Amino acid sequence: MEAIAKHDFNATADDELSFRKGQVLKVLNMEDDMNWYRAELEAKEGLIPSNYIEMKKHDWYYGRITRADAEKLLLNKHEGAFLIRVSESSPGDFSLSVKPEKFSSIATGAESEDCTKPLETSPIFGFVGTCTLHMS
Repeated sequence: MEAIAKHDFNATADDELSFRKGQVLKVLNMEDDMNWYRAELEAKEGLIPSNYIEMKKHDWYYGRITRADAEKLLLNKHEGAFLIRVSESSPGDFSLSVKPEKFSSIATGAESEDCTKPLETSPIFGFVGTCTLHMS
């Protein structure tokens, strides 16, 4: 996820990351502490205060919702509609939920490093391709 700096921040500890207002930071971890996020800027990594940034909004990012809620949201969407949410089973990871028309084949965990869960049967769609993407 990306964030825009709302204010300048000067690091006061070795594990913090300095930035200037308007810079775009890559947020790596928001899970450990709601006040401090781990971020990257210009090949440097460190902690940043969460109240100094504004997360860039994406219409496909739903944050912390359940898989069942994701399926409900996709129910009336078009083929290929998707959303990304915080993983329920793997803290720090994200899950991708997709509404397909049908599958003839898809890479599963054994065939792709990106997909760590096989297809799971869903009473709503018949099949919902849900795989956990490691977006670090």
